[in-house]
Amino acid sequence: MSLTIFNYKEPSLFLRDAWNKKRGLNKNFTVRAWAKQLGFSSYGSFYQVLQGKRPLPKKYVLAISNSLNLAPKESLYLETLIDFNRAKSMDSKMYYQERLQELAPGEKLSFYEVEAFHCLKNPLNGAIVELTNLQDFVFDAFWIKERLTIKVTINEIQKSMDMLFELGLLKIDESNKVRPVHKLLHTKQDVQNEALQEYHRNVLHLAADQISQQDVQDREYNATAMGIKKSDLPKIKEEMRDFLKNIISKYESSPDEASEIYQMGIQFFALTNKKEKLQ
Repeated sequence: MSLTIFNYKEPSLFLRDAWNKKRGLNKNFTVRAWAKQLGFSSYGSFYQVLQGKRPLPKKYVLAISNSLNLAPKESLYLETLIDFNRAKSMDSKMYYQERLQELAPGEKLSFYEVEAFHCLKNPLNGAIVELTNLQDFVFDAFWIKERLTIKVTINEIQKSMDMLFELGLLKIDESNKVRPVHKLLHTKQDVQNEALQEYHRNVLHLAADQISQQDVQDREYNATAMGIKKSDLPKIKEEMRDFLKNIISKYESSPDEASEIYQMGIQFFALTNKKEKLQ
């Protein structure tokens, strides 16, 4: 796989793919060994960076660049990417976005597309949009934190709220209530795929966490392994999508009528390697 940092919008995703590439070349090379090589004081802090749970400090850019043989322009892009992801104000984000555009070759991404990427990948954003449909909804970060089962900070919630307004996914109506604006986030296809992969990864983490936190009367988990004909796969996928659409059309509440917000996920993936891979 060819790894090009200019294709990335978040440092943690680039590092994770770089790690997978290193691991593919040397099965004995561990995350712990790489963390030590880069100068991290602990394996845990580096692992959190890889998982996107902790920002990458700029002081490690040189070590990462040396480890991955990045060119000077690629190193500068990584450093600017860190600045962009840490930027708080709209003006700061726009400034670093312009620098990223100057450094990245080929077709440029707009500020909106980069922000849409960040919005798509985090389940918290979708949860806040849906929370506005609750009967008792209060647009307050502390209230949202208390109401959600997702473990997030007040700062993360506030950042999400600001982003949702900036992208036009939330608005204040005539009665001064916060309402969702149901529109699709249009991104470049490769950006959308990358973001959706991260979204599903995060949702699976949430599902794993909540399986032991919620009473069986309040949740439903089912899983099975089954043999199929490869030719039936398109029909299976179509029926799964139709099932999800049917559930939404039958049971999704109207605005101000919902009493709780639920996350629904359907996974169907291969447990066996393809025959051609084994030959």
